[in-house]
Amino acid sequence: VALDSGFAMAWRKLAAALTNSLSGQEEGIAAATKAYENRDRLPEIERYQTTAYYFWLVDYDPEKAISAYQAILDINPDEPIASNNLALVWSEQREWARAESLTTRSVAAGAGGNTFNTLADAQMSQGKDAAVRATMAEFLRGDSTNALPRVVHALYMGSRHWYDSAETDLRWLEQHAREPEDRAFVPGFRAEARLIAGQLREGEKQQRAFMAEGERRGLPRDYLIGVTSLADVQSLYRADPAGGARVLDAALARYPAASMSALDRPYVLLATSYAIAGQPARARQLMKEYAARVPPGLQRHNAYRHMATGYIALAEGRSQDAIAAFRTWWDEADCTNCALPDLGRAYDQAGQPDSALAVYQRAADNPGGIITIYQDAFNLEHTYRRLGELYEEKGDRDKALDYYGRFTALWKDADPELQPQVREVKQRMAKLAGEKATP
Repeated sequence: VALDSGFAMAWRKLAAALTNSLSGQEEGIAAATKAYENRDRLPEIERYQTTAYYFWLVDYDPEKAISAYQAILDINPDEPIASNNLALVWSEQREWARAESLTTRSVAAGAGGNTFNTLADAQMSQGKDAAVRATMAEFLRGDSTNALPRVVHALYMGSRHWYDSAETDLRWLEQHAREPEDRAFVPGFRAEARLIAGQLREGEKQQRAFMAEGERRGLPRDYLIGVTSLADVQSLYRADPAGGARVLDAALARYPAASMSALDRPYVLLATSYAIAGQPARARQLMKEYAARVPPGLQRHNAYRHMATGYIALAEGRSQDAIAAFRTWWDEADCTNCALPDLGRAYDQAGQPDSALAVYQRAADNPGGIITIYQDAFNLEHTYRRLGELYEEKGDRDKALDYYGRFTALWKDADPELQPQVREVKQRMAKLAGEKATP
């Protein structure tokens, strides 16, 4: 593009490269916009590709993106980019069966790389474990030197709560991964796995390693993303919301929001963490900035904005508003089980235990998608424990023991500071079972 500033396909490929490398969002958005502005210079298929990408990445309109990708497949049913990206759009609409059908055909035609990633996610989201295992085996067999199959395999293990089994992939990535985003994946994954297991100190250590990698890459956004997790540890696991707020304040003093592009500021995560830390006014200020400074098309593509709205409402005691926000989050999201534990918290606060039980049960039963590990920290143990409590209150001894057992198994190696909670649940189990509690 330095040689030809109107080279539309070069701009589109630059946008894809920037997006896939998890670099700053502003540059990727600008490149995709440049491509769209020069789309009339392109031949038909590339023009459709550029149009679809723009309405997916920049000015989010899934119907326009689907229409453009479908137009390509009407011309060439085996066009690999359109097949993969249309499947990704279908997945975002929770049309996982359609995404699986499309990518299965592409793989059979010889597609590789990200197509396997898309196929595996569609299968995970439908709970098709045998199909996922076959897909992963073929993916790993087809390119044993590429980091992507290892990343996807680790995410699959995380979606099924087999965190120790993912370590083989993480160690491989430590030794062989060349791209910085793949190296950053390792501590990021480990941080989530350790926090889910109640191993706070190791989780915090790994999260700081992820943050340090972000600083080395010149991505203060990643530093701030990691900080929100550290703050939530203080607020939720250590019951110290004031400490959580101090963690956030210190990070924003180090990297003021004004020092980075508005598109790269993790407004939603920061606002959510401030609300959880008992600072709803600060959270509302951040979301006001988000609404004013982030283009509407990007906001539409971020269902998690409703997460922040919901937690602000919870912090202010507006249970029904929180319920509405979390329901909207679920309706707009592409995940299998996000928003449901949060909705359960809102129903709990509203004094609606039957509704809370229903959504916690869905959260426990739904199959995990490819990003499940990033949703389970601060949620999985809470879901299991609350299900145990709610079933105990209803007099359903067997189900209460089941979910209490899942909680104690999850936190069996939790840090000493959390073990009193494990012992308390074991005592409940012993009482239900009519046995003496295990010391």
